Amino acid sequence: MRKILWLIEHAEEIAHRPIKGSEFFSLHSGSYRLPYLIDRSQKLIVNDDIAQHDAAYDRIKKLKL
Repeated sequence: MRKILWLIEHAEEIAHRPIKGSEFFSLHSGSYRLPYLIDRSQKLIVNDDIAQHDAAYDRIKKLKL
């Protein structure tokens, strides 16, 4: 939870790099990945998944946005 709050507080300051082949960005927290999307027009960060590294990326690959 601390990492998510950190992301919200620092979203304007950090460089968000997309995950290769995806519209998602990824926040790392230990062995976990928090994939997220940014809606700059609404000033929103959307995260609906927290998973271990491989599981998180496998789920992202299955999504079609």
